[in-house]
Amino acid sequence: METVIAVTSNAELEAAIAAAENTCDEDDDNNYNDADCTATQVTESLTDCFWRITNFAGNTQLEYEFYFNQDGSFTFSSEPTSSIVHEGNWEVTTSDGNLVLVVTNVSNEITAFNNSWIIDECTEDELQLHAGSQEITLTKSCVNNTPFECFENIQTTICDEENPFDGFVEMNLVELFIENISCTQEYNYSFHTTQADADANIFALIPNAYTNTASQETLYLRIEDLAGEYQVFSITISVEDCCTNNTVLTNDMILYMPFANQTKDLISNWEASGNYNYVSDRAGNQSCAIAFDGTETIEIPITNSNQIVQGDAFSVSLWFKMQNTNPSNYEILFQKGSAVSEGFQISVFDLNTPVFSDADSGYGLWDDPWNMDANLPTDTTNWHHLVVAVDENNTVRLYRDGVQRNEDINANIDIGSTSLTNYILGNGFQGHLDDLRVYKTALNPNEVTTLFNLEADCNNCL
Repeated sequence: METVIAVTSNAELEAAIAAAENTCDEDDDNNYNDADCTATQVTESLTDCFWRITNFAGNTQLEYEFYFNQDGSFTFSSEPTSSIVHEGNWEVTTSDGNLVLVVTNVSNEITAFNNSWIIDECTEDELQLHAGSQEITLTKSCVNNTPFECFENIQTTICDEENPFDGFVEMNLVELFIENISCTQEYNYSFHTTQADADANIFALIPNAYTNTASQETLYLRIEDLAGEYQVFSITISVEDCCTNNTVLTNDMILYMPFANQTKDLISNWEASGNYNYVSDRAGNQSCAIAFDGTETIEIPITNSNQIVQGDAFSVSLWFKMQNTNPSNYEILFQKGSAVSEGFQISVFDLNTPVFSDADSGYGLWDDPWNMDANLPTDTTNWHHLVVAVDENNTVRLYRDGVQRNEDINANIDIGSTSLTNYILGNGFQGHLDDLRVYKTALNPNEVTTLFNLEADCNNCL
């Protein structure tokens, strides 16, 4: 339907044109021809590359460079080569139908930039804004004039997840502070322990394997352009204990392997060097359990701290899920010693029935109720929790899925009076293992129930 508008003066004509423009606005934010910008689009664009003020209240000579960060902060320098960095905060929002860039907390330089700027025009590479009678044009730039504008003084926290926490971490300074920098200018870099060394370009650190010397320290990054000009930036590093693993029942634990995308004992920090297949655990956490194909094993070194010999009380707790239904295969989940003639084994055999056996006497304590459930021998879907607990009197108890399935009081077992060399996982086993815990004590039924009800463990620290 056509609308006829009568005007009698130039002023009325200008007003009618402006009204028609806003009537045809694409996104109803009263900003005609703004490329249908949304708060999300502007936010994503501002955090991409950096922006320059190319017009501030008619001044087109400014060279301020703004780096808008995703956490709502931004930094800017007063000229491309300045090492003096200023700060502020920003947010893109809507107000009265307008898209608005809200700038706060700017001090020292261009404090007039603190304001709520209405976005009048918006493209991928340019924003035109106004607040009252002030106007600003911001232009995106992904090309750096110098390499120095790619860097700034930083403070960072590095996590020490070793057990026990000691505040020292071997780190790759290149990966942390160079490889994540996007810069279009070529440069050379070096790391130093003092400002004087950085200025003189002497005593550069070996960056790929640097270990801090204090829980908080400052390093100095020297950036030099191809013409020989340089600037030095400070890197303040704080090493903190960031482990969030609040697991229970850690007393007397001598092996602890959650298989969280790594094959590592979190007690000793020993880690296997092989390439292993990690799968989802019982809670569906990806890469938080380990898979065996029947041909591979993992040998865990036995030490003075984790050895188990005849007469010791001990417990082994683990989760397993079978992937083999051959009823005659003898598959070892966990064993002491490298052969069946040594130490002891926790295995599945004869319809995948769990069994604890020693190597010397031929002893075996079976999960007798297993075969009473016709579904268990061919179960390749469900995880099962298995615990073997042996006390100082050689009383052996076997638990499966939180329930005691068998017991032998004062059993005639002999696991060997020597520590041997290795514990071995997965000897001939086809299936998945998870959350291995070995204790130098006999767990009681309540503790076994606690472990059975514990949420699937996907931690890589303790």
